[in-house]
Amino acid sequence: GCTLCCKVMSVPSIDKRPGVWCPHCKTGVGCGIYDTRPNECANFVCGFLKMPGLGEEWRPANSRLIIDTQKEEGTMLVYVDQARPDAWKRQPYYAALQGWARWALAHRQRVVVRTGSRTIMVMSDHAIDFGTVYQDEVLVFFPVPHVNGIGSDYRAYAAKSEMWAKLGLEMQHGTQVPSEANGFRSGRR
Repeated sequence: GCTLCCKVMSVPSIDKRPGVWCPHCKTGVGCGIYDTRPNECANFVCGFLKMPGLGEEWRPANSRLIIDTQKEEGTMLVYVDQARPDAWKRQPYYAALQGWARWALAHRQRVVVRTGSRTIMVMSDHAIDFGTVYQDEVLVFFPVPHVNGIGSDYRAYAAKSEMWAKLGLEMQHGTQVPSEANGFRSGRR
């Protein structure tokens, strides 16, 4: 009966935009074209169903969040119902997202929240709002050592894909610094 994915996610093959109900969705029942549904829908497995440790509070009808660990390699995407754009900031969700981000960043992965047209990268102790991330941009991050030399923080950027392909390796090794002139932009904390 859960159909929130039919609202918050896009389905390009049928020109279904994120944030609007799919015309084939029968709210509370399921897909009206289930047997012939697009591949994007047939291949999607909701994170609530895939992650057995999540309690009932994470059920999309309760949380207003859809977790997707399949769409982008190394990225946990969390789609937020636009009717509740701050749902991801509530507890226990925000603390869990930060915990997952702590693990993800240490493993060169990331946790990203999408609410409306905004893309937000969750860090271990804060979040960075990049606003609209365009099709020619990718989210990247770099470890930055603490001043005292113990541990590190991370800096995140939305980068032009072509510049990331050209300069990314140098930036990861610290021989090049991200700058707006090189197609990198910071988000808002």
